[in-house]
Amino acid sequence: AWVSAVATRQSMRYFQDVVVAAEAGREIMESMRRVGNSSELEALRAQTLYADAVAHLTTLQVAAAIERERLVQALGLWGEDAERVQLPERLPNLPTAPIGADGLEARAVAQRFDIQAGRLEGLAGEAGVNARADVRTAWLAYRGAYDLAQHTRDAVVPLARRVSAEQLKLYNGMLVGVLDLVADATERINAVNAALEAERDFWLAEIELQRAMSGVGRSAVASQLGAQSGFQPGTAYHVH
Repeated sequence: AWVSAVATRQSMRYFQDVVVAAEAGREIMESMRRVGNSSELEALRAQTLYADAVAHLTTLQVAAAIERERLVQALGLWGEDAERVQLPERLPNLPTAPIGADGLEARAVAQRFDIQAGRLEGLAGEAGVNARADVRTAWLAYRGAYDLAQHTRDAVVPLARRVSAEQLKLYNGMLVGVLDLVADATERINAVNAALEAERDFWLAEIELQRAMSGVGRSAVASQLGAQSGFQPGTAYHVH
């Protein structure tokens, strides 16, 4: 609940800035249209970008309020205690290195509560198979989410910003029109939004890995702090 609440709040705050920028662009385009320096189509495109940003912001505002209520409910709070709940501005940064797979299955088998219960009931074998599969599945999702979040942060968003900078240079040189800038703004917004969603999905996957390891409330990241796996995009995923 905490990850979803913070992630939604972070996206909402980003789109608040997007709406401000889109509104300024809309006003500039309308001024240019009135003096004949832009077409009706260009002004409409700018208005559409602004309207879409407002609609998305409204959706995020509702989602942020709902996610906060879910967090408060999960914490068992109400009244003044619920009102005092404060959320950070953003999710934590991605770990420097993801958790490696070596030893995860063995450690899960040693510490999971269902394995211990299975031993008492004579079902340790079945419980062990299920636990290993659970850990493998959770780790694969975790590693994939880490790879995607890192890629969007380090490649997709920087590229979108570079494209925007180049588009602005071309516009200043009168080599592209306002419609190109509007289209570029949309693509840049989509890139940043994808990065925020990927970051959220990574932390949700990290929580699922914690659950699979079955140390309730124990961070899988903390249990392998400093682990270096040497993972590279495109490398085969294996759990041992």
